[in-house]
Amino acid sequence: MNPQAVLQKTEKGVDEVQTRRHKLEQRLRTLLIVVNGKATGADLARQFEQIGDVRPMLEQLVAQGFIREAAGASAAEFREIRVQLSHALTDVLGPAGDAITLQLEECRNLEELRAFVESRRASLEGALGARSAKFFAKAKQLLG
Repeated sequence: MNPQAVLQKTEKGVDEVQTRRHKLEQRLRTLLIVVNGKATGADLARQFEQIGDVRPMLEQLVAQGFIREAAGASAAEFREIRVQLSHALTDVLGPAGDAITLQLEECRNLEELRAFVESRRASLEGALGARSAKFFAKAKQLLG
């Protein structure tokens, strides 16, 4: 398992959370519950570091079919998309866009990034008029 990959529950994992049908031991079940399709394996390892290394438990959940790496951009691809969008914002806004760029850089996955860009559409279009088109064209190219 790639520690930088975002992890998500499989149908079997969702079934276990809802019904306890597969009778996972409590520590594995607790870890399964927090897999949310947003956090990477490394994020979860940091979150649970006080109880020890959970990477073997994550590997076990993968091997048993309860979780999998989420489809979509890899962590490296996502970071590159986020960097390119930050640069596009800076190109349009200059230093005045630093606060927005910092918020954009807090997005942890493509879904959050798409939602963030869309949530800023009205304010950017209102403030920049036609100049915002350059940024939104780049965002569409990168985010689909």
